[in-house]
Amino acid sequence: MLEIRSEQVAAFEQAGFRAFEHEMVEHLAKFSPQHCEVMGEPRVRNVIQLGMARAKTYGFTNRGPVRFYLEMMFMFGTDFDTDPLLPWVAKILNDTAMADQMKRADQLYEVLMDYAEKVAGPDNEYVKAALRRASLQRFEDLPLPSGDFEKGMIARLTANYPQKCEYVGESALRELIPLGVALAREYSVSAAAGKVFLIGLMFAQGHGFATDPQLPWVSATLNNPAITDPNKRIERLYSKTMTYLRHVLMSLENL
Repeated sequence: MLEIRSEQVAAFEQAGFRAFEHEMVEHLAKFSPQHCEVMGEPRVRNVIQLGMARAKTYGFTNRGPVRFYLEMMFMFGTDFDTDPLLPWVAKILNDTAMADQMKRADQLYEVLMDYAEKVAGPDNEYVKAALRRASLQRFEDLPLPSGDFEKGMIARLTANYPQKCEYVGESALRELIPLGVALAREYSVSAAAGKVFLIGLMFAQGHGFATDPQLPWVSATLNNPAITDPNKRIERLYSKTMTYLRHVLMSLENL
């Protein structure tokens, strides 16, 4: 009788993990080619490993659900599962009444399709329009008029991307704004333009953008020891973000 020891089982599982990781590197390079090119394969692999581990905490262990989880990470940011603008994600992932991972993945997909239709628009037209508007903004124009900061911030976000703001709702935006203010405080950003910019980045790139391994240039700039003034770091980050934004827009327009 053939006896399979536990260490052999672990070796088989590890070989399966490595094969799946290789498969996902190739898949994500096709799913999000420009993003993967900018990140580089080693960082893509690190994000895949992180995503596989996080997916497992939600009971996603089958190939299809895990792949879909990784795709959503690349679409919405690494911390998409806790993003206040995507409450439907956490609700479905944590639905204990729906134990079947395939059913939860299918439900996520259905809501994602609705989101894409109403927020991205046909051929990503809503996304491209929002990116064009953002690309025209200058850093010095970001500060809001004096008055109710929260109200002004919601108005600014709505003017730039009305479809997304309508979909997520005002309550979600009100939940996001204090997170951006707290992030500005964490990085000692006092400039009004900096606070508005960080909230805008949370809105666009996900609430965990500042430490997202998919956006290493963000963390590197926010923590750059060569720039001692925190507000100057934000200006530098704004410049890099505008370059990134234009590349994304160019990529979308060439699809």
